[in-house]
Amino acid sequence: SVEWATLPAVNQSLYSLAFGSCSDQTLPMTYWDTLSTLHPDITILMGDNVYGECDDSSCETLVDASKYRNSPLKEAYDTLASDPSFQRARANLPMIATLDNHDYGRIDANENNPMKDEAKEMFLDFFAVPSNDERRRLNDGVYTSYEWGPEGQKIQAILLDVRYFHSEFKPTDEPGAPLKEKYIPDNDPKKRFLSQKQWKLLEQSLARPANVRLVISSIQVMADGHGFECWRMIPHERTKLYNLLQPTLAKTRTIILSGDRHVGGFYKHETEDLYEATASSWTHTIPYGKFDDCSDAQECDEIDPRRMDDFVRVNHFGVIHLDWDNREMFVGFKRVETVAVNEDGNANFEKLLQPHVFSIP
Repeated sequence: SVEWATLPAVNQSLYSLAFGSCSDQTLPMTYWDTLSTLHPDITILMGDNVYGECDDSSCETLVDASKYRNSPLKEAYDTLASDPSFQRARANLPMIATLDNHDYGRIDANENNPMKDEAKEMFLDFFAVPSNDERRRLNDGVYTSYEWGPEGQKIQAILLDVRYFHSEFKPTDEPGAPLKEKYIPDNDPKKRFLSQKQWKLLEQSLARPANVRLVISSIQVMADGHGFECWRMIPHERTKLYNLLQPTLAKTRTIILSGDRHVGGFYKHETEDLYEATASSWTHTIPYGKFDDCSDAQECDEIDPRRMDDFVRVNHFGVIHLDWDNREMFVGFKRVETVAVNEDGNANFEKLLQPHVFSIP
């Protein structure tokens, strides 16, 4: 079997990262070839890395481990593993990953998902997480954090698990209505996104010094313009997250990375120096007019005062370029179908979709 590329040493400087979500293994996965050509120092898989949900009533019996190993999720991982482009990428590109709902084995997976423990084990097995890794011992998700770089060039990536423990969302009282399409915000103080243990680890991670911090949530944090899955649906948990991040923002350039939506976009917090980049999807982004008669951004894009640009509606992934000498960080999106590189083989950031430049403290 092909080995996974080794992660960079903890004191190694990083200069480029890629991030993306939502890859249906039954569709063309050209993005692996694009990534292999760009060769980022780290590739972040933000969930829905395969589509293996099992949602009919017979799937309940698959909770038995021996049966579950022959489930749609196992087939999905096997399909991805046999893809030649993925095999090349796996051998050459260091990757880190978390889960979302389709690879947790259930649509809109939450704490009541009967497949969650088996799905967690299959994820850890697929990504060859060592038997002595802390994530093997967790009983509340696959969250973790990583750090790289010497003094002055420290980058931290915090991978949340917002599926394993999160409470059921409140169903809408008006299906399909703007801001209430599927769910509505729930102020029940008992509702939660993360376990106490995950909150504690997040606090500990935020207390560590970093010049650049990436907080990866498989579903959107800042978005206020829709009634689908997002942190808006449990307001006190989102406020708790903001309150934890706020004291760190002056000393650390912090970007939230998210997926899930099948469109891409940038968001800015209205009062804090905090941004979010949503990159979705690798394989099946929603084009204009897919679900209604609209034909452009003005008609199709949901209204959200925090979003900075129109939605990206081509298959894409996010890229980050770190210019440590000039203390600048370039973040944008790239089409999966094209590879634009300079003579020296580096990503040509002039050709990014929605490029944004951020200062690094």
